[in-house]
Amino acid sequence: MTSLEMYPPTLTIAQLAESQGVCTKTARKWCLAKEHPLPSYKLGNIRRIRKDALITWIKQREEGAAP
Repeated sequence: MTSLEMYPPTLTIAQLAESQGVCTKTARKWCLAKEHPLPSYKLGNIRRIRKDALITWIKQREEGAAP
């Protein structure tokens, strides 16, 4: 896992995967999950994830709380 500071305010699936040390398929699954998905949006054909949404989502998972 790398520091999120080096990334722009919104991440692509590839940047999310790289920052979290997972494959792009796993990162996409996080965004499209039925239960507790990682908040994201599409801009054209590219799915975007806000860094602050990622940080909040990670903290909620660490605490075991539902979003």
